[in-house]
Amino acid sequence: MFQKRFPQFDFDVDTVESINGEKIEDLRSDFSTKKENYITEYKSTINRFEETSEGKDQQVNMQIAQNLYQFKILEEVLLGGKIQYLDKVGDYLNEANQQRLRIVENIRDNMVKVFSKTLDRYERYQNIVKNLNTFFIGKKISDTYYLTLNFNEYNQMKISWIEELQTSAQWVTKPEELPFGHSVQSFIETLFKKITGIRKDIEFKDLLNPKSYFDLSIALTDEFKNEIPGSTGETYSAIIFQT
Repeated sequence: MFQKRFPQFDFDVDTVESINGEKIEDLRSDFSTKKENYITEYKSTINRFEETSEGKDQQVNMQIAQNLYQFKILEEVLLGGKIQYLDKVGDYLNEANQQRLRIVENIRDNMVKVFSKTLDRYERYQNIVKNLNTFFIGKKISDTYYLTLNFNEYNQMKISWIEELQTSAQWVTKPEELPFGHSVQSFIETLFKKITGIRKDIEFKDLLNPKSYFDLSIALTDEFKNEIPGSTGETYSAIIFQT
């Protein structure tokens, strides 16, 4: 009789184990325990997320009030309209990862552009010093001293790190290198340490300032390039060119 009404079930009814009252009671007890565990976990999950904790979501509140505890409702509230169901998480995570990659690329491009300006200004200062030294060739101060401007790159703060930043995309193209929740400034400060090996903290504004990478000094020399102190008035006159 059963097989005629339900032909899709391919088994012999006569071989199915009979269920007595004791078995039913065991199943009822097992179901009750699992239901309680499910409700406990449901409520625990609600309290773990900001979207549903402290009664923030009315749909979830209704589920509790009516003792429904439907997983689908909780799933939609927590995962949002873009995902809707757990089986779509993979697609959403892939999309989020692509967005993350685009953010990293954008940061890299803008970072290179910004620091290119720092490098340009640095080279401009360097060229000004060269041109001034060219101008002072053969010209004496008080008919006695020659003036030389010294453009000295700092040993640790080398401008070459920016050149390496521009040519080595490996420093900034890895998604895991982008610390979300931190500022881009902090990210670049850390990146500077990684490229240069310098442990000292250097602020972002100093990394952008081309004057952070060199020291400018003035020397009074004789015709044989030997540095001499000169008179006080002559030294002050020379310092005016530095300022």
